[in-house]
Amino acid sequence: MSILQKLVLASGSPRRIELLQQAGIEPDRVLPADVDEWPRERLEVVLAHEIAHISRADWLVQTAAEICKAIYWFNPLFWVACARLRYESERACDDAVMNMGVTSHVYATELLELARSFGRHRQAWLPAPAMAARPSNLERRVRAMLNARLDRGPITRGGRW
Repeated sequence: MSILQKLVLASGSPRRIELLQQAGIEPDRVLPADVDEWPRERLEVVLAHEIAHISRADWLVQTAAEICKAIYWFNPLFWVACARLRYESERACDDAVMNMGVTSHVYATELLELARSFGRHRQAWLPAPAMAARPSNLERRVRAMLNARLDRGPITRGGRW
């Protein structure tokens, strides 16, 4: 069984997920060309994070939010709400990865290494942008990962309302 299949089973995702690895084309999910050089732990946390996005259907929510922002571009509250939605989406996926058994310090270390490597190899288009993290949110995400007092369980029905 492949790493991807194990992670999909562990996440409980009902969706069929395929792994694409190629350079130059932007399909749905693409890993960087140097993924074969990554340590196994890094590959596992990146895949687990992206599987969490797929399981949560974040692409649909983010797309709807961006459409609303485009329609109401003149309203700064939509800009703030979209930024907050992206951040909370990343945090929820971080929590999902740690709930799959990845320790917080290992996950934070891999996230920082990815941010460093993407910083060294700046491109107009970066694969797996969610995992790379914007520098403004990186510190907040790492602090949240290392905060042992946070509840990392899924949101309750009441919390959704």
